[in-house]
Amino acid sequence: MDPQKQFFTFLIDRTLPEMQDDVKAMLADAFKQQAAGTFDQTAFKDFAAKLAPKLLPDKVTEVQEAMAKFASGLKK
Repeated sequence: MDPQKQFFTFLIDRTLPEMQDDVKAMLADAFKQQAAGTFDQTAFKDFAAKLAPKLLPDKVTEVQEAMAKFASGLKK
């Protein structure tokens, strides 16, 4: 499975059902930014802040840990 699809599925599976459409739109925008080379630490922090309240409460830590690994590879 391609990494973006895998990350998409990972996040959607951990998102509150009523917030899944919002998160799908956020991911689409983030993937576009990533493809354009403009998804940097600032964009990531903004994404993470908007994502957190949309997650299932028992999955927040798991998602934050996975995202921290991803963030370490972003340009500053």
